[in-house]
Formats: sequence, structure tokens, C-alpha cells
Amino acid sequence: MTRARTLSKLGSSPAVFSDGAVVAGITTIDASGFNITGVATATSFSGDGSSLSGVGVPGVSTTGHSVFNTINASGIVTAASFSGAGSNLTGHSVFNTIKASGITTISATTSSTSTTTGALIVTGGVGIGKSLFVGEGISVGGTITYDDVTNIDSIGIVTAGKGFRATTGGIDVTSGISTFKGAHFDGGTLLKEKVNITAGKLSANLTINTDNGMVHYFTTQEDAQSIPNIISGAGINTDMAIGDTMTISVLTTAHANSFPTNWRIDGVEASAGVTTYWNGGSAPSAGNGSGVDFYTLNFVKTAGARYTAFANVSNFA
Repeated sequence: MTRARTLSKLGSSPAVFSDGAVVAGITTIDASGFNITGVATATSFSGDGSSLSGVGVPGVSTTGHSVFNTINASGIVTAASFSGAGSNLTGHSVFNTIKASGITTISATTSSTSTTTGALIVTGGVGIGKSLFVGEGISVGGTITYDDVTNIDSIGIVTAGKGFRATTGGIDVTSGISTFKGAHFDGGTLLKEKVNITAGKLSANLTINTDNGMVHYFTTQEDAQSIPNIISGAGINTDMAIGDTMTISVLTTAHANSFPTNWRIDGVEASAGVTTYWNGGSAPSAGNGSGVDFYTLNFVKTAGARYTAFANVSNFA
């Protein structure tokens, strides 16, 4: 050995330096290495330690099961599997595949207002083999395709690309205006329309609201001339576009000297925007003495708040 004591009596126990110093704890020194029965202390060791034997840490097994209260790792921890609830794991975990044979619960309660918010964010598609229950609302940015559903409750427009078929129950529209490009009725059931029946006379109930129907029947005999006013909740001028037409039927209990002398729409007088043409060429100058007078008025919107009415009156006695 250089720059140090020269060992002598290699292979002896204990090992002895050339100056007679005894190295305690080293039982033999030979070509195969040091055999130490005590503690070997150094500021560092070199090598991967693969050839070390008899090295053990209390409570740590390299082949069996070890239990640790805490592991602090600044790098990557790799294992074939992890056991436990994982409730104390922190940080961000990325998995290529997650398979759960039981229930997967996400305890976060954050609501979702977009594709990047919420308790669970999925950047790809989601395939669900069975039922789905949603406790709050559903917002869809694209198209919803149904194979079979029981009820659809929509606050917007529902579009049926291949038509709409009601096999039972029919179609019930409770408000608004229904627009059809065409309609075909092939029988099989009753085609009916609501009649708004008023236990009074037209001259005392001058406002005819189309929200209550397009046919209005007044059962009390008239006793005065009148100018009825046809309206709707939104306004006829709002409900009708230029070029639209609507038909109003008004039935009154006849009286010879009591009848409508003109008609208003949204309060607009004849002189201000309602032009009326009567069947037969002239407006009626009197009511009929008995029975029911049946007024039919077809209104065509020709401009903003401007209408042309084609009117007819018939008596049924």
C-alpha cells in the first residue's frame, strides 16, 4: 500500500499493518477482499451494491412485505400494484386505463358549466352500457340522438330529422304558435277546435282574445251596436308577419238593431289601418231579429299594423 501503512500478515486474523498496528474488526484481508466482523463506516460507497450480501434494514424486506408509516419520494415510485384507499395521496395521477369492478365515487361537488369544469373532466367520449341518472340539468353543445326515450322536456327547439310520429297520446301544444309547411289529415279521429263560450253579449265584451281560441260564441242577446277589438297576448301585429292570414269566427245572439258596425285589430280603427270587404258588396246595416248571427272574418296582414279583412255574416235561426 502507498501513502498508508503496509498491511502484513494478509490472511491472518486479526489483520496487522507492517508497523505492528492491529486493525480491529478485520478478520482477514486477502485477494478476495476484506472480511469485516464489525461496522464499516465511510463517507460514501461506490458501485450499485449488487454484490453486497448480508445487508439488511430492520423492517425492510426486498422479497416479501414491508410496512412503512411514511415514504417521501422526490422522484418516481414504480410498483406492480398499490394497495389501500389512497385517500392521503396528493399530486396529479395519470392513468392510461382505469378498470373498477366495484363502485367508483368522486367526492368533489364542483358543478360543471363547460367542458373544462366540474368534479370529473373527460376530454374524450364517454360510453355508457346501461342507465344514466342526472340529478341536475344537462347542457349539450352538439346534437342529442335518441334511440328510444319516454319523455323529452326541452326549453329550446326539438328537431326531428326524419319526421315526428305520435303513436299514442297525440300532440299537445299549450302555448305559442305552431307553424306547419303543410298538413295532411287522413281521418281516423275527430278534428276539432276550441270554442270560447261567453255567457254574455258581444257589446259588453268587446275584447276578443285569440289566445282563447279563434271561435267566440256570445250567448246573451245583443242590445247595442258595437266595434269589437281583436287582440292576442303578444299582439296581433307581433304574432303575424306580413303576408300572414288568420280567420276569426264570432257568433252573437241576434237582435235586429244591435250588431257590430266595424272591427278593430290591436285597437287599430278601420280608418287607421283596417280595410274591410264584405261578402255581397256592402256591410250589414242591421242585425237579424232572431237566431244566431255568424260573423266570419279573414284578416291578411299587408304591412306593419295594416290589415285587409274579408268578412261575411250569416244568420242561423
